[in-house]
Amino acid sequence: MDPSNQPQQLSRAQKRKLKKNQRDKKAREEAIVNPESKTGQKFLQKQQRYNERREEKLKEEKASIKRKISWETEEDEKAKLKEEIKTVEAKIVAANTEAKRFKACSDDASQPFPAERVQIKPIVQTLSQGHLSQQQEDQIEEIWQFSTDNDILAEEFSIPVTGHDFKTIKLDKQHSGWLNDTIMDFYLQLIASQSSNTKVFAFPTIFHRTLIDRYEDALKFGRRRNDLYHYELYLIPILLDNH
Repeated sequence: MDPSNQPQQLSRAQKRKLKKNQRDKKAREEAIVNPESKTGQKFLQKQQRYNERREEKLKEEKASIKRKISWETEEDEKAKLKEEIKTVEAKIVAANTEAKRFKACSDDASQPFPAERVQIKPIVQTLSQGHLSQQQEDQIEEIWQFSTDNDILAEEFSIPVTGHDFKTIKLDKQHSGWLNDTIMDFYLQLIASQSSNTKVFAFPTIFHRTLIDRYEDALKFGRRRNDLYHYELYLIPILLDNH
């Protein structure tokens, strides 16, 4: 008999890992079908604790990156570290959300079982030069240089955009390079109003934060807007951490 055709023997560690995976799979299936059972509750609580520990580790990682930024002297390296922080912040929010979802399912069997966690990866987009005309470039430079924080640069949809709001986009020694809620709200309302599809609804940035922290208030928002069901496309901005 050809030895190459014989089944490969698993090591003791591989056997333990295989048994653990089988137990976890069975426990997960039990938690989905019968979350109130002893096995289901144990699995849900285990996942809750796992995500809570993961959130704490990610917060430590964020603090470590912030220390590196304070020590770094090269602006390019600082920019890279700030991008790393954004990714870690997204993972912190995801872990916190997962922990809450498993806890909700453990406390109330009518709550849906948490779906598979989406893997968060950094999105790096490099914009080529030449998208703006020279006149537009000059207008932007004038805003950077001469507008004050209280100057209203644009106002529509009952949303005033000030010099402070606009300058937050810039990444330099004075500005951290982020989109604040005013910019996001204004832009999404502009998209909704200019869309060829008239059934587009843009939620305010506060909606997602409320949905995560106080979902009951978010549901009240939905009930107040009885016409939401008449729309075909919903834009929900997700504002991670503070910015």
